[in-house]
Amino acid sequence: MKMSLNLSNQLLQKINRTLSEKAIRYNLLIEKKSEILNKIGDLTKREKVLYDCTLLLQEASTFSRSKMKQDIELVVSQALQDIFQDPSMGFVIEYDSSHNKVIANFFVTKLVDGKTLQLDILSECGGGVADVVSLAIRVVLLLYHSKNVAKILMLDEACTSISNFSGEVLNNLGKWLKMVSDKFDIQIILVTQKTELASFADKTFKVEIGSEGYSMVTEE
Repeated sequence: MKMSLNLSNQLLQKINRTLSEKAIRYNLLIEKKSEILNKIGDLTKREKVLYDCTLLLQEASTFSRSKMKQDIELVVSQALQDIFQDPSMGFVIEYDSSHNKVIANFFVTKLVDGKTLQLDILSECGGGVADVVSLAIRVVLLLYHSKNVAKILMLDEACTSISNFSGEVLNNLGKWLKMVSDKFDIQIILVTQKTELASFADKTFKVEIGSEGYSMVTEE
C-alpha cells in the first residue's frame, strides 16, 4: 500500500512537471505571438507609408509631365506663329500610355478652311517646321535644366530647311532667337552663313580662309 502511494506521488510530480513545462512553453508562445503581431502591425504601417509615398510620387510625376507638356506646347506654338507669321499654327503633345509605357507624339495644328487640322510634323509639314519645333523644344528643355547647367545654346547652321522659305521667315527666326536670348537670359552661340540671322547678334565674328589656307577670325 505504501509503495502504491509512493508511485502515485511520483506520477503526480511528473504530471506537475509536465504541466509546468507546458505552461512555460505556452507563455513563451503567447509572448512570441505578441511579438509577431507587433511586427506585422509595424510592417503594415510601413507598407501603408510606402504605398502613400508611391501614390504621391505618381501624382507628382503626372503633374510634372502635365506642366512640362503645357510649357512646351506654349513655347513651340508661339515660335511657329512668330516665325511663320501664321496665328492659326499650334503645337500639341499627345501621350500614349499603352503597354505600360508613356510615349509622346508631336503634332502641328493649323487652321485650314475653318477647320483645325492635326498634322504629322515630318510627313505633312516639311523640314522647316520640324526645325523650328526642334529648336523651340531645345529652348524649353534648357530652361528646365538651367539650375544644373549654364544657359548656353549652341546652334550650328540652325534651321537649315528654312532656307527654302522667304527672307522674311529668316528675319523672323532671327527676331525670335533675339527675343529668347533677352527674355530668358540665354547666351546663344550661332554658326551661320545667313546674314539675316547674324544681323541680330550682339557680337559677330567672321571666319574666312586666308591666302595661306588658314582660318582667319575677325570681329565685325
